[in-house]
Amino acid sequence: MSRLWMLGALTLALLAGEAKAEPPAFDTARGYGAIARGGRGGRVIQVTSLADQGLGTLRACVAAAGPRTCVFRVAGTIEVDRPIEIRNPYLTIAGQTAPGAGIQLRNRPGSRDTATPLVVRNSYDVVIRHIRSRPVRAAYPMDADGITLENSRRVILDHVSLAWALDENLGLEGEDITIQYSIMANGLWPHSKGALACTSAATLCKRITFYKNLLAHNRDRNPNVDTQGSTFDIINNVIYNPFSEFIEIHNSNGFTLTNI
Repeated sequence: MSRLWMLGALTLALLAGEAKAEPPAFDTARGYGAIARGGRGGRVIQVTSLADQGLGTLRACVAAAGPRTCVFRVAGTIEVDRPIEIRNPYLTIAGQTAPGAGIQLRNRPGSRDTATPLVVRNSYDVVIRHIRSRPVRAAYPMDADGITLENSRRVILDHVSLAWALDENLGLEGEDITIQYSIMANGLWPHSKGALACTSAATLCKRITFYKNLLAHNRDRNPNVDTQGSTFDIINNVIYNPFSEFIEIHNSNGFTLTNI
């Protein structure tokens, strides 16, 4: 047996044993969060009701276990009595499937139990596309983001519109995150903020991509960047009409590497 043949056979064996790379979340996914698996290969769950909870609601789809994709057979505003929390991983919210004007989330006016309409908390492999979030002032003063990501990994937000938040339009903590083709605008005074990425050294905040977003008419934090020795990419965004600051870069969590 020749050495050349043995080398070729060994190479083929090694190649056969290599794990295949996961495809991106979808064709136009970019940045660190593009590796999010979402609900790929799982169930398709139809959202047939704009009610806050019960059979056929977005909350029911989000709460289900296993890989799943929420597709919408209704359009309009979903008013929530408490935040919809994404805890179970492997989820795709496919807002682009909604007919007509699409899907909007907001907390129910006057409710004492809601702030941010949608929260991704301690989860991973989540894809959220083509939805709007418009929080409203609750019955008593409380913070309200448009969407909040907390301690989550491999998450991508695509074509998401966030406005009129009472805190940040987007609150962000996690690892391998992409925010792309989205709007964060018109944060309400007196706490008008675009996006806050990382709040303290105790939070997870690594490898984040902001790509082709619009941040407009927010006082500051457009976005606020404070990572833990990891890269934050801010690429091809439009940042328009801030009252005070455009992009803010801090080093209170260690050190921040930023590409702008």
